[in-house]
Amino acid sequence: MSRPLRPSLQHIADVARVSRMTVSLALRNHPRISPATRERVQRIARDLGYRPDPEIAKLMAHLRRSRPASHRTTIALLTTAARPEPWRFNRHFAKFYEGATRRADELGYQLEEFWIKQPGLTSDRMTKILHTRSIEGLLIGPLARPSAHLSLDLSHFAVAEYGQNVWRPRLHRADHNQFQGMLLAMRKLQRLGYRRIGLAVLEGYDRRVWHTWEGAYLFCQQRATRPDRLPAFVTKILDPPGFARWFDRHQPDAVIGSHLMVRDWLKNDAGFVYLDWLDETNNCAGICQHYDQIAAAAVDLVAGQLQRHERGVPAQPKLVLTDGEWMDGPTVRRQRSR
Repeated sequence: MSRPLRPSLQHIADVARVSRMTVSLALRNHPRISPATRERVQRIARDLGYRPDPEIAKLMAHLRRSRPASHRTTIALLTTAARPEPWRFNRHFAKFYEGATRRADELGYQLEEFWIKQPGLTSDRMTKILHTRSIEGLLIGPLARPSAHLSLDLSHFAVAEYGQNVWRPRLHRADHNQFQGMLLAMRKLQRLGYRRIGLAVLEGYDRRVWHTWEGAYLFCQQRATRPDRLPAFVTKILDPPGFARWFDRHQPDAVIGSHLMVRDWLKNDAGFVYLDWLDETNNCAGICQHYDQIAAAAVDLVAGQLQRHERGVPAQPKLVLTDGEWMDGPTVRRQRSR
């Protein structure tokens, strides 16, 4: 049985009574075409049985990657730190920057930083700068603290966020699977023979991960035997006296923490797992969040929207999660069976 012929763009244009170029732009969701015309052309194309050719899409992606660097499309990296270029001073942010830059280069784009906290730089001015530079892709970089609202007009941009710190509007975003990371830490400790496992994190950090740390921890605590159940130490201020009171009262044999200083307070009195393990210089066991891979996933989200000509705040934001990896270290060891 022969396959039905794919309707041509000219055929769709004749039925829709528009130009062939209008059909091409409408099928790619190009912002130059009005929403009403895009929807009408796309509906006619579907009725005629039109399907995009995946080989052409592959060819266009190859041409984009092969484009000379001087002609590459720019993706703007927006940062809101107290000072520009935060990855120059933060090793974790540096991992993000390396991953984002490498992935953008692989896809045929170049990444350029824009510090939107620059004194005197308003949201309207930032938008005009991006329009003047013909930049349509935005990557919201790591934020020093959660931001309740992003005031930029995003209607003409393909945008995605690293992490989940922008509360409004809700955007496509890539992040570490914090729930999985906590479950992994708990299960590794249990397999090593630890039974009374505690959690010590800053309340602000747990809020930034949408309370998934505490949620996963409590999930595991419900399945522990009653004598081994410990309350989490989630506090606004992580200080030695407060931690010591919690530790002396509950006597954990291992602690999962959001800060390396908890390891120092323990003084080998209990095992320790660092939730934000970066490399061997941490000198402890922990969960590697793979900042570079999360950054690459965020760039993929922006690039995908650019290629599909999707712009503005999405009706249904996507969340891409990257699983963490357990890293052995000298702060945990196999326990003697009780």
